[in-house]
Amino acid sequence: MQKFMVTVTLPAEFTGAYVALIPKQRAMIVKLLSKGKLSSFSLNNTRTTAWMVANSKSLASLERMLERFPMHEYFTYEISELILHDTEWAGLPKMVLN
Repeated sequence: MQKFMVTVTLPAEFTGAYVALIPKQRAMIVKLLSKGKLSSFSLNNTRTTAWMVANSKSLASLERMLERFPMHEYFTYEISELILHDTEWAGLPKMVLN
């Protein structure tokens, strides 16, 4: 499985049709995170740029996944293949002695 960084550029102005797709898009992101297809998803505070670390067999497979996003027609994206992606370990909580 390869890892890819996907940088998504979203529109600066929201139409009613665009806003109506937000719940479906969010549900899909949550589903992909739970299935391990995405390792992470981040959105900037102006809601114009998102970053995803995706796990995919190939670039073509990743692009097919992105084309199924409900908001696909509203965004553009750039994909970079990653050789390394470290994250904070999410194991047991850190022990705090009071």
